[in-house]
Amino acid sequence: MSGTENYKNVYDDDFFAYTSGISWKSAQKVVPVFRELLPFCKSVADFGCAEGVWLKCWLLNGVEDVVGVDGDYVNTEALHISKEAFFARNLDEAVDLGRRFDVACSLEVAEHLSPESSRQFVQSLTRHSDVVIFSAAPPGQGGEFHMNEREYDEWRSFFRDEGYEAYDCIRPKLKGFHDVSFWYRYNIVLYVKQTVANKLPEAIKATKVDANAKIPDIAPPIFKLRKSIVKLLPYGVQNRLAALNSKLRSIAG
Repeated sequence: MSGTENYKNVYDDDFFAYTSGISWKSAQKVVPVFRELLPFCKSVADFGCAEGVWLKCWLLNGVEDVVGVDGDYVNTEALHISKEAFFARNLDEAVDLGRRFDVACSLEVAEHLSPESSRQFVQSLTRHSDVVIFSAAPPGQGGEFHMNEREYDEWRSFFRDEGYEAYDCIRPKLKGFHDVSFWYRYNIVLYVKQTVANKLPEAIKATKVDANAKIPDIAPPIFKLRKSIVKLLPYGVQNRLAALNSKLRSIAG
């Protein structure tokens, strides 16, 4: 995670402990879906990996080569991957690890970045893989330090400029996974560089989003209503409400 605020104060151990717990529960369900769709995957880079719980799940599902990238505010003693597999980088700036991976992923990270770094962040992802698993909060989702919520098709336009197209192959497989956090169920899109798209499994090819169609919002009506209300609130109010919600949820266990 990153952002324009004081990172070490914002993304502290308590923040990561809370988010890692939520992420781990979801990752155990979602990563096997990724593996089913992408059986060729032998290496993964996670941009905005936090403590690395998603990468831990990739390891448990047979991927041996994993790398995590996040800010230097991450406590490396709390990592779920080896310290050698973690690279401290400012995600608001261009990232180049000097190698490529079968899959790059970034899950619910981009909304935490400064808005002006959005295109550059997508370039950092595409620099490292022809296949990118991506999710980011749309306007009105709400959450702590969500300074950069964008519509799905805004992110899609950044990927298209790099030669990547959207495939909606993951969200249908997560339908009914109610123990998976809603932001993963509603937001994950696969982006693939079109020069290698012919190598994709047929099951993925069939889910390519038509060039003239928008990426659909699959959230239920009540959540769409919630988003329409929340996005009218100033960022500061949204952030305080999200922080209060997180605190209440952590107290409730």
